[in-house]
Amino acid sequence: IAALELARTLMSEGEQIQLMLLVDTERSGPDAARAAERNYIRRRLRHMREVLAMIAQADKREKVQIVRTLFRRKMGWENDPEIAEQDRYYESKMKYWRMLYAHCPQRYPERLVLIVNEEQHRVNPDLGWPGFADGGLEIRTSPGTHETMFTEHRRAAAKAILQIINEATRAQQPDMPAEAAL
Repeated sequence: IAALELARTLMSEGEQIQLMLLVDTERSGPDAARAAERNYIRRRLRHMREVLAMIAQADKREKVQIVRTLFRRKMGWENDPEIAEQDRYYESKMKYWRMLYAHCPQRYPERLVLIVNEEQHRVNPDLGWPGFADGGLEIRTSPGTHETMFTEHRRAAAKAILQIINEATRAQQPDMPAEAAL
């Protein structure tokens, strides 16, 4: 999303963007924000159930300690700097995701290339991008899931990205031999 806005800013200043490539990026906006918020609520409820189950299974002494620790964390009174930092990081991450999903990007005046992981492609192949780019939308897939695309399947993802960059470079400079591209 930030890359789109940066490209739009550069274009408004007269720069030419040869390639807009998004990797596993869902289109943000009101619908995506509502879906993300529902997903967040489901994860929080699951976590609450796990904590309540842990409390229910603990003996009386452990229950008191768990509730005391939980209360201190929720009140922001945590003395352990590592746990306090984890809590701050989590809150910052949630604010970021809410801000990101709430952003509603304007149409993109050029072509857009989107790489989607295979797992997601089976469920939502276009991640909400059809009709967004005036120059058209091209969708490619990469093996794995969102989590494994750049770990277990990093070579395949890198190869797909390089291929797309090479194609864009050759399209801009048709006389360039294939071996001269990236």
